[in-house]
Amino acid sequence: MNNKTALYYILSGASYYQTMNREERAVMLRRQVDKEIEYFFEKRYVRREPWHERYFPILIAVFSMNLLARRIERKLFHSYSAYGDKYSKFAPATILALIEYNKHQDQFIVDVEPFVFIKDLVYEVNGKVNSYCCGKGCEVETETFVHSNTPIGIELEFSNKGHSAGNFFATGKDDELENFSKYHYYHLMKFMWRLGAYVDSDTPFKQFIRKGGFLEYTFTKPDVAFKPSEPLTSSPGLASRMVEESVRFTAVRPHSLHITFQLDERSKKLPKVSFIEILFLMMCTGHFVRDEAGVTETRLTEGNMKEWATIRDRRNVGGWVITIEFTHMRVNREFVDRKIYEPSMLLLLAYKNLFNFSDIDIYSIKLVKWAENPYVPEVDVDIMLEKVKAGLDVDVALPEGYKQEAIKQIRGLYNYNKELLIN
Repeated sequence: MNNKTALYYILSGASYYQTMNREERAVMLRRQVDKEIEYFFEKRYVRREPWHERYFPILIAVFSMNLLARRIERKLFHSYSAYGDKYSKFAPATILALIEYNKHQDQFIVDVEPFVFIKDLVYEVNGKVNSYCCGKGCEVETETFVHSNTPIGIELEFSNKGHSAGNFFATGKDDELENFSKYHYYHLMKFMWRLGAYVDSDTPFKQFIRKGGFLEYTFTKPDVAFKPSEPLTSSPGLASRMVEESVRFTAVRPHSLHITFQLDERSKKLPKVSFIEILFLMMCTGHFVRDEAGVTETRLTEGNMKEWATIRDRRNVGGWVITIEFTHMRVNREFVDRKIYEPSMLLLLAYKNLFNFSDIDIYSIKLVKWAENPYVPEVDVDIMLEKVKAGLDVDVALPEGYKQEAIKQIRGLYNYNKELLIN
């Protein structure tokens, strides 16, 4: 990619893909590029701030990944139809770019002066990406993902401050990123559009005064009032790989994961999920930590979750749909290394096919008490796994061998946490 094209592509963000008259588009892109160049020149004083050394590498990494994704995207252009129009058309190139970048980060290191102009920075990054792609012929290792019949959405939360990041009075104390409150100086939300990035907090007003909060990824359009949302994919494998590669890519501590599935009308007629069935789910997907006082499940006990599963209506491009959002999972590097997210998503997929979650709030207090001092529930694991298999069988798109392997992995998740609780 030549430098001028790279400059327009990077600095215009998602606007690069707007469909309009050719002349009007050229004027619009030029205006955006000029505004960004002027902005970064006017804000160059922030490069003297101590937190700049943490934000600037994030900006460079995002530029590199975006340019890689664009190169990959052009090669995949004729394959987009395989993913369907109702899912993110940018996800395939984004995940492949994340994989390539994470595997070869040393190839994208740039050495620039502290007060480099933004245009020269883009040129430098583009040179690194061009050199990398010329060396490989930009032939990336493609991935094969099994797709289900269920639309899936994910939302990752990152914060060096932990669960307190979203509090209105949370400060940047003891955090080199200042509770991610300086993102606006780098227009990161504009440039991280491929990740569906935004900054969230308990109080929306907090963002108007730029107090920071959780850095969140959706990999699609973030939920905005009065605008339709978009599911990421129908593949648990692609969604889980997005989680794994994003954790490797992002220089902020991972915190939690929300997983959303679309429901159909039959969900209202399913039997209510029982407390023992919830405990089995938590035994497989929870985050248990042992200290001097004993073992706790960290996500349920941190106090900032409203409900661990929420049913709500969403407006997609095709109309209103019913969804269930599971909010109880932790994101951390240990889970990434153990590759727990794909079997966990398949377990949740089976559960949404098996049970009605409309009245789960009756278990909230009881579940938190269990999380404070968790015990191994009296449950027949073989029977529960038979149920899970039956739930996966509802989704006829999933191959039999894939489901059998998932059951083995889910059993492994249960046994791993069981050993942690009893030893």
